[in-house]
Amino acid sequence: MFMFGIVQIPAMLILPSLVNPFGLYLMRVFWEASVPTELVEAARIDGAGEICIFWGIGTPLMLSGLVRSLC
Repeated sequence: MFMFGIVQIPAMLILPSLVNPFGLYLMRVFWEASVPTELVEAARIDGAGEICIFWGIGTPLMLSGLVRSLC
């Protein structure tokens, strides 16, 4: 059996839902509904890259969706 060392951390709950195609589709739909396009456009005008937009703006807005998908 493979041991990845993630037995007692929250990543063990998040990782299986990320590789599920239906979970990816639901997260994309939730992203479109919860993150306003104006906010993303404003971040791009300010010079933020895609990774910065995702981690700095999108992820905090999507935390409620991540928590709901894990329960």
